[in-house]
Amino acid sequence: MDAVDVSVLLIAGRDGDVLQQSLSHLEQQSYPAARFEVLVVDQGSSRAISEILPRRIAGSPARMRIVPVSNSSITVARNVVLNGALGRWLLFLDLELLAGPRLVEQHVVAQHQHGGGCVVVGNVQRHPQSIDRRSVHHEALTAGVPFVHNQPLRFLDWRYWNLSVPREAVVQNNGFDELCAVSGLEDVELAWRLEQEGIQGFYSEEATAYAWTRAPMDEELARRYADGYSLWRVLDKTHSDILTNRYLGTGRRGASRAMNWLITPAYRQLCGSRAGRMLPVAWLCRKLSHHAVLQGYNDARRGKPPRYRPQF
Repeated sequence: MDAVDVSVLLIAGRDGDVLQQSLSHLEQQSYPAARFEVLVVDQGSSRAISEILPRRIAGSPARMRIVPVSNSSITVARNVVLNGALGRWLLFLDLELLAGPRLVEQHVVAQHQHGGGCVVVGNVQRHPQSIDRRSVHHEALTAGVPFVHNQPLRFLDWRYWNLSVPREAVVQNNGFDELCAVSGLEDVELAWRLEQEGIQGFYSEEATAYAWTRAPMDEELARRYADGYSLWRVLDKTHSDILTNRYLGTGRRGASRAMNWLITPAYRQLCGSRAGRMLPVAWLCRKLSHHAVLQGYNDARRGKPPRYRPQF
């Protein structure tokens, strides 16, 4: 049996159609199918997915495995699956992202180009055939400033949406922090620890994954709230000023009070509608997202339990 270079890690969501699309794109990779594997974490999220997965994997031309992890957070599930991965590198890929045909190959190319022991952050674009032209949450990766191919990146930009990293480095650093009350910025906290060990990160424009559609606004706000809630613990460990500025900014208390009046079903519906692509509404959606981060952070700071645990 050929050695496995890359283990692609997917966490199955609620939508069986999205999972089918994601697996189909991974089956069409330019990289030799025998030299990478796809690990699908099944958290028992739906009966449909539990029925789809075994049949799909049994007939797949690619090497695929199911990793059952019941009744656990995404953070715990990631740790379970990475410990069972066979690849030299782990490639974390959000289920919502469709792999470009050379995604695995370009991650391997970039790893070799930088010595094989680095973090490679891949490119995220809207799918060219997507009819939904609104922004997607993965675009926050660049914080509004596009990266340049081979650009060195700091840890706060190593989001585990389309990212490869040496498996050994992750395991030796004890994986993701399972003490986070919700899954949010635990990937950034792990990235910070890896950077402390001297691991460098680089951007690869060629390692492309495509966002097919935008999540509902309520789900987007759940993500942002989880980021803010977990940020309290991450900052307690990292004491990072640049992380504070990225997620909280300046004048955060006044901004939080000023945004309270905006958090209404009417504004959420507006941001989730087709009008969301219009500049004034897009600005409002960004403000709502930032407020959700502040809301989560303040709840954690005050010792309040999370208002909800987003499932994504």
